[in-house]
Amino acid sequence: MYSRYGALSAAFGEAGVVREGHETPEEYARRAAEVSGEPGVARLGEIYLYARFRNAVPVELVEEFDRLEPGALEAAERLREASKV
Repeated sequence: MYSRYGALSAAFGEAGVVREGHETPEEYARRAAEVSGEPGVARLGEIYLYARFRNAVPVELVEEFDRLEPGALEAAERLREASKV
């Protein structure tokens, strides 16, 4: 899950939504969700934070991450494309 959240953060970074040094992963995900208009991004930040500080992640959260990740990556790509114009 860590590498997947890292890839998501990188995708938003390439789209111009860069994580500020003072932001937690969850704060950054909330901001990326607002900028992109994709609310699932905020939830991905919550799931990542949960996983980061636990030894095990419930299967329901993994499945939710699986379901939300494609839409979040698409939102980052739309932002990246829009920034080229």
